[in-house]
Amino acid sequence: MNDERPAGTPDFGEMSAETLIDRYGDDILRLCVLLLGDRQLAEDAFQIAMVKAWRQRATFRGESGVKTWLARIAVNTCRDMRRRGWFRLRERSAALDALSETPAPAPDETAAEVRRAVLALPDRYRRVVTLYYFEDMKLREIARALRLPESTVSTRLRRARAMLARALAEEE
Repeated sequence: MNDERPAGTPDFGEMSAETLIDRYGDDILRLCVLLLGDRQLAEDAFQIAMVKAWRQRATFRGESGVKTWLARIAVNTCRDMRRRGWFRLRERSAALDALSETPAPAPDETAAEVRRAVLALPDRYRRVVTLYYFEDMKLREIARALRLPESTVSTRLRRARAMLARALAEEE
């Protein structure tokens, strides 16, 4: 996840909403899909997160990159959606192979098993795994985005890997 701004591009305060969505929208939407496991809910969460970010842009202090800040807002929005009672009751059978419209390797059975195992993780572990493996964020960026100590992020990632290894071994 690269937060550096290409030369000649406006800084966050000068960006239009369209530029913000063009530059970061695909990554933030993919993050929402991975966290919620449902494309339609993810699109709702994405829209809510981007509106929140746009309205709160004056509060951006520049302590992290824009993408990290947006990821934090998206993670919180998805967490709020998952806490609602109707979320637990809703049938979430959307195909996980349609996570992104960007080109990706052809899904195979193993990849589908891994995605199912990641979605079955408790929220605190799923968020860390999603940001680390699917969004290519560094531990430091994840710690900033989730407002956690870096050691906590590292511990959660290690525990999540162990849970995934057990879950995937059971499936075999």
